[in-house]
This record gives sequence, C-alpha cells and structure tokens, in this order.
Amino acid sequence: MASTKPKSAEDFEAFRIDALPNASAIGREFVRSIGKTAFAVVYDLHDSRTYLCLKAPPTNIAAVLSSNIPGLEISRTAIPPCLNGNIELMSIYKRPISAGGLISQIMRLQYGTNKAVAFLFVPAAEPEAGAFKSELEKTLGGKVVRSTSSAFGWFLGSRINTSAQTEVYEGSEESLLMKEVLEDIDNSILSGDGIYKVMVMLVNDDDMELHNFMSEKAVILSSASCGREGLSGILRRVQEANPILFGIDHASSFLGFYGNIRVNYAVATLPAHSSVGIPIGTYLRDGVADTHMEVKIDKSALNLGLILTGLPGSGKTSAAMSMLDSICNSGSSKEAPRIIVLSSTAEWDSFAVTHGLHLIRLYKDRIPINFFACSDSSRTVQFYEDLSVLLANASKAGPYRNPLEKCFLNAFKHSYRNTAEPSPTDVYVDIEESIIKLHGKRNNAGVKYTKHGENIKSALENLRSILERDEFSSPEWIDMHSIISEGAVFDMSSVSNSSKPYMYSLILNQVYSMANSFDDSGDDSLRLVICIEESQLLFDSSSKDDTAATEDLSRRVQDFRKKGIALVLITHNAVDIPPQIRRMCQNKVYMKQAADTAFIAAKDLVFSNADPDAVVLKLKHMDSRMAAVDYVIKEGSEKISSDSFFIKTQNYVQAQISPSVLDSYESSKLKFKEVKRGDVEVILVQCMGGIEAQGVPQEFYSAQVEAFGEIIEEADMHAKRCIFHGLAYGKKYRVNLLNAKGKIALKSDIRADSSVSICI
Repeated sequence: MASTKPKSAEDFEAFRIDALPNASAIGREFVRSIGKTAFAVVYDLHDSRTYLCLKAPPTNIAAVLSSNIPGLEISRTAIPPCLNGNIELMSIYKRPISAGGLISQIMRLQYGTNKAVAFLFVPAAEPEAGAFKSELEKTLGGKVVRSTSSAFGWFLGSRINTSAQTEVYEGSEESLLMKEVLEDIDNSILSGDGIYKVMVMLVNDDDMELHNFMSEKAVILSSASCGREGLSGILRRVQEANPILFGIDHASSFLGFYGNIRVNYAVATLPAHSSVGIPIGTYLRDGVADTHMEVKIDKSALNLGLILTGLPGSGKTSAAMSMLDSICNSGSSKEAPRIIVLSSTAEWDSFAVTHGLHLIRLYKDRIPINFFACSDSSRTVQFYEDLSVLLANASKAGPYRNPLEKCFLNAFKHSYRNTAEPSPTDVYVDIEESIIKLHGKRNNAGVKYTKHGENIKSALENLRSILERDEFSSPEWIDMHSIISEGAVFDMSSVSNSSKPYMYSLILNQVYSMANSFDDSGDDSLRLVICIEESQLLFDSSSKDDTAATEDLSRRVQDFRKKGIALVLITHNAVDIPPQIRRMCQNKVYMKQAADTAFIAAKDLVFSNADPDAVVLKLKHMDSRMAAVDYVIKEGSEKISSDSFFIKTQNYVQAQISPSVLDSYESSKLKFKEVKRGDVEVILVQCMGGIEAQGVPQEFYSAQVEAFGEIIEEADMHAKRCIFHGLAYGKKYRVNLLNAKGKIALKSDIRADSSVSICI
C-alpha cells in the first residue's frame, strides 16, 4: 500500500530571483516555463528579496527560465526563513490588469520588517478543472436570481436563491466576473497551459496590516488562519480546498518581481559564428545568457584596427591583456608578433615580466633615452616630420598648434642636417631659436616675442620639463630601436598628467619609425601589436575639427593593414576617439559607456534585430566584463562584417611580481649606466684664436650655467676658475661668462665633467 505520509518542506526547493529582463511583463512566460507543478513566489519584506519555491523542480529549471525569459537569473538558496511564522491563507480576486501591483505597493510601504507575503500557485487536476468549468457554464447558461447577502456568494459557496429579486443574472457583476474567469480557463485549455488555484499567504500579520491592505485593494473571497504550517501544510490545504480557479492569464497577473533585483537589459542579437583565432570572450545570447561558446577573432583581422572602450572598472585592461596573452602564445617565439604597450599606469608591469618584454618605467628607473635619435638615417626627414605633428598636437596649444608645428619643422631641419641622432639639448636650443626666428625679435634687453611666440613658448613648458631630466639628455642613451623590436611595456605612472601627452608622442614616434621599415606584404599576418592605454591623450579634445594628428593616425590605420600591424586603442568612452578614427577601426569591443555618450557609441555598432533604444540602455547598464562586439570575420581571403552581439570578455589573472623584481628587472637586462651628478670646475685657458689672443684683454667676474634656456646657477670667478654644483656628468650645458657690468661677454657650450676648460 502506498504511503500517505504528508509531504515535508524538503519537497520544495528555493531559488532567489537575482536579475530580471527589462521587458515590462514576463509573468505569463514565467508560469508557462515552470510548467504544471506547484510553486510559490515569496516576498520577504525584511530584506526586500523575491524568492521562488518549487515543489520537486526539474534540475535544469534555472536554465529553462533563463532560456525562455532572456535576462531572468535565479540562484539556488535555502527555504526563506521568513516563511517560519504564523500564516493566514486567503483567496482573493482582482482584475488581471492590476493584480500584480499589489506586491509593489506593499514592498514600497514596507508593512513590517518581520513579515512576508507569498502567492501559492497550485495546478488543478484535470477532473477538478473540468467540474469547475462545467459549474461556471451551467450557472451562466440559466436564469439565476441575485442574492442580497453577498455580491460574490457563488464563489463563497453560498449559492442562495431568493424570491425577493427576480432579475435576470445576465449583465450582473457576478456574471461578468464568471465570464472573465471562464474565458481565461478556455484559452488556457486550448493553448495547453495549466489551470491554477492561486492563494495568498500573509506571514506574521498579527496586527492585520497586510490583511486590511488586501481588503482595500482586492476582493477577499475566503480567509483562514493556518498557524505555523509552512509550505507543505499550506499546499495540502490548497489541494483539499475548492477555491476559485484561474487560467494562465489571470494567474500570471498576480506575479510581480520586486525588491533587491538588478535589471538585465536583454537585446536580441544574431549568434556569433567565429571559431578560429584569438579568443576574446564567450557569446551572450540576447546579451544576458552566457552560452560559454568562445568567440574568436582572426589575428590578421586585428590589422584593421581595434577599439576597446569602457568606464573604469568595466574590465577593459583585463580583456586587452587576455587578448595579447593569447597572441603571444599563438605560435612559436619566432612567429609571435612583437608587442608594444603604452600605459599611463603600472597595471602592465607584471605582464611585461611574465612575457619577457622590456619594461621601461619612465621617470622611475631612470633609463637613458634619446627620443630624438632616428635609427634609420635614410628616414630622418620622415622621422622628424612625424615628430613635428605629434609634438604639436600633444602641446594642447589650441589655435597655435599649426604655428608650433612649423616651428618644430624649422628647428628639426637644422637639428638633423648633419646627424640622425642629435643631442636633446641641441634640439631644444634649435626649437627656441626657431620660435625667435618665426615669432620673436632680439633686442638689447633680450627677446621680444609676438603673441603667437609667447603662447608657443608657454605650450613647450612640459616638453622642457621632460628633457631637463638627466636620463633624457644623457649622451649614453639606450638603443630604442632594439628595445621596440624585442617588445616593450612603457609604464608612465610616474609621469605627471600634463607631461603624458608629450611622452606618448615621443615614444609613438619611435614605434612609428620602426613600423615604417615594414614591407607591404603583411595583409594576412600579424607582425606587431601597438596597444595604447588612455589613447585619448593622442587627440586634442578641445578641437572640433580633425587635427593633423588625427589625420595622421587615420592614414596609419590604413597603412598598418598592409604592414601587418594591429593598432589597439583603449579609452574610457568611445567618444574619446575622434569619429574619423572610429570609422577606420573595424573591430570594436565596447564595454559599459557613460550615460551621456552611450547613444553615440550605439551608432558605431550594428544590431540589425534590436531596438536602438534598447542597445543604448544596454550600453549604459552593462556589468563588468560584458561588451558589445563588432568585428571582421576572415574566411580565406574574404573579410566579412558581422552583426554586433554581446560577449563575456576573457578574464586575465595577473601574476604577482614582487616590487624588488620589478626594480631590478630592466637594469639587469639592459646594463645601462645611470647618470651621475657632481661638482664641475670650469677653468678659463688662453688658447690660439681666443679673445685675448686677438689683443682684446678681457676679465670675467662671474659665470652662469644654462640648461634648456634657463639659468640654473651663477658663480664668481677666482683666478679664472669657478665651480658649479650638482651638474649631470656628460650632459651638455651652456656657460655664460659675464664682465664687470654683468653683461654676457662670451658663451661656450660644455659637456659636464669634474673639470672642464673653456678657451678664451
């Protein structure tokens, strides 16, 4: 004989509702997805959570729900403790159009922190549903008089006929109600959906607050106190009871999902279909459900340019590291492309060490670099022309940018006339002279600059602050060409924000110089990856028009495709990159965007099956490591543009490298000499051809030492000797010898050492 032991609480499994789609109504699909099994939706008024309790659910219920309702997420949890209280079970009626709003109002009003409300949905057995339907049809088919005792007496079981009234039942409130219920049941039967008993449970409503609220907002058909019976006991009561039955439309109208639940913005997308190349993430069906199907991009397709953008914390740097890590490991060491990373933070330092790249920590490791050294003497003109454009744009000189570019060009023509590796000190002197020539005039008091000249000199302050550093004006610089050729990470975390644009320009010009040496047969290969963090520093946001630097980069994106070079631009917002560059870069990975720029970012993407407004909302509300992707698929020699879709980006876990290893890493690889400072004794010696040899006796009373146009120290002369303190050995300085009137009588360039002679 079968056991008749009552079902226990263990027959129910509980799930927490974590996320909902942005769709307005999901109740009908929710009920249909669960199927013909008993379930309860529990609203905990203490933690403002919504729970789902299912009687013997299928093991894949979470997958079924997320598949049928894109954006819905549930997670398994314990039976909500809020159900462990005194329960009042009631049957209510409210028209479907507004039934679900009851819980919304209750949760907003916060009726009691120890209380809970639950709706229990119990599928009616087929005979039970048939009998109920027949009773409705029979009642509606005859002439029935209305009872004055209750407007809903039929549903309460008090079907009392009175002779006091003989009105035809047709058109009465009871008749309209029963017609609605019958039509709903008929539609559910025809569509194969369930018929449900829907009961409300009020938990710990000892002061009747919730009961009174329900009586004001809905019709209470029946009510009973059940003590602390829990879900199992309540389920038995409902199965034995004979309450009103509802079809799926009316039953689902009681559903609502409120409280601490995040919104998932679902967007209809075409499925991804790439399977070969560098993995960039996993496909999110409708932008919300992770299919765990890898999305890959062909290495050579990166030559068409890649933009990776997202607000801080969205995971763009981790996504970029994952891609570059896969690129580094995609072939043998000889086949692997070289990697160049420009970063304004120290995030890439460990990446450099673990991948055997050079790590140039600017300002921190004091590695000597001559940014004006051109490794290919046959390309010096192109080298300094590119440098002129980049430096002028980095200056943020606004309307004076073009005059400044001309000053650079004029200066560089002189600097590179006899050498491909001019001294930074000489270059800066030439720049100063060029400004005077084009925008100034010498007089007895010094130099009188025009308005353009004054603004140009002001714009050069940050460049001068860089070149004044010992490591950037040392005569013993490292070979930048070999560094870049072997791959490097340039860490600019110690560089001031005002100087970073110049630093980016100086380094990029060295990278571009090497890239210019590549032949044009790299269309189907990847030879070099240039990854630029904070790439907005390359562009002048104050200018509404495309600058020369923007035009230059736009042309480079075209040329890089033929040379097998991938340009990866990383920014916080898509609009940080000029539209012309965004149009040229055919691969885009857009993570969470700022609210005021999401609309523009959405226009860069191609969602053929999605509402544009839904795409904008999605870009505003994406979680970390989520991205909209628009990229080029390669099939043989064909390049195919895909429809945009969403991915969960790869997560790159950084290796933990100790600070001591980072501090010694590059010095052990390069073996460079750090510039030393010390006292410099200047000795005036008489030599053939000097002033005194020409019969013009001259006595010098003091001397000044000058660097990059600034006087840094003045010293008195004694017996034709003076001492300057703390000069960088090997660095070029200018010494001004002053006469008795304090006027400069002689200028001489020196290279600092412990003792330096000047011919007079």
